[in-house]
Amino acid sequence: MNLIQCQPRVMRGVFPNETRALVSEWDRMLEEFFNLSPARRDAQEGQGWAPRVDIREEKDRYVADFELPGIEKNEVQVTMESHVLTVTGERKREEPREDDKVYRCERFYGKFARSLRLPDDVDAEKIEAGFKNGVLRIAVPKKEETKARAIEIK
Repeated sequence: MNLIQCQPRVMRGVFPNETRALVSEWDRMLEEFFNLSPARRDAQEGQGWAPRVDIREEKDRYVADFELPGIEKNEVQVTMESHVLTVTGERKREEPREDDKVYRCERFYGKFARSLRLPDDVDAEKIEAGFKNGVLRIAVPKKEETKARAIEIK
């Protein structure tokens, strides 16, 4: 078996041009449907990568879990501006020693950014973030006045 030394995987060149265009259009439709803003322009243009995220709505808050394996919490920044929550940072690649032979590189390295447009019913002043086992969890509470309540019929 012949082994080929790999190059780090970057967003550009992962898909042939036609497939990349289809994937990009699909991502745009999903982001529009779920009211998510796209990842930052540099990530879209292949200058970085965007971490995967799970988003769910609970009774009194929204929760977003970002997968960030191999990244320390002090290497991640979370900002909120105009109802857009943005997570940025960088995963640094450990350079192989001169005598190392690398056979496969499938992880993304470099700067990343992921932005989510939040609904109008959030309380931006009470956002909480925690980092555990490579997962960044951001909890965004809903405003009190927008929570459902029972109304007494007189």
